[in-house]
Amino acid sequence: MLELVVTPCVLTLPQALGLVESQNLYNAIILNRNMIVFDASTLILLAKIQLLRTIASETKISIPPIIKEEVTRKETTDAKLIEQLIEEGRIKVIDIRAMEEVKKLKEDFSIEEEAHAILLARERESTLATDDGQAIKVCKIFGLKFTTAIDFLIRAHERGHLSKTIALEKLRKLEEYGYYRSLIIEFARNKIGGGANEDN
Repeated sequence: MLELVVTPCVLTLPQALGLVESQNLYNAIILNRNMIVFDASTLILLAKIQLLRTIASETKISIPPIIKEEVTRKETTDAKLIEQLIEEGRIKVIDIRAMEEVKKLKEDFSIEEEAHAILLARERESTLATDDGQAIKVCKIFGLKFTTAIDFLIRAHERGHLSKTIALEKLRKLEEYGYYRSLIIEFARNKIGGGANEDN
């Protein structure tokens, strides 16, 4: 269970290779401004690296009520930012219809609040933003589209919101907070290093 700090999320090699697919998906999403359902892990990571407000300005973010409770229960800077974005209407809180499926999903896949976000994304035929390794496995099993905090960071750099230096510093923080495998970090570092918005 996430407690407004990101628990270790170590992705396997197949999951890491899936990052390319998820980033391409994110590029399409952001252009079409489709709704993305977030779980706590990605909300917290983006808040920690001070990128959440930028993403919320160009992405329709939705979360189930239990994720709101999870990410706003503590008096931290991250929680206050997320609460403010909810109050501003930049993050929508949407109820899940199939609540009876939550318990089964939790039991079958050993997940907690992430089950609510997964079901909301499935109900709304939306993409799930998650950096939780087990939640990503569930997405792959159900054929549910997903994206990650690293995808958002890469795209923010590509769109000119972040210089190379700042993007790499935020990537360093993601590596610290998110417990990614080195393969994922190297992929992201290469993408940022090869971007058009490089510092001299």
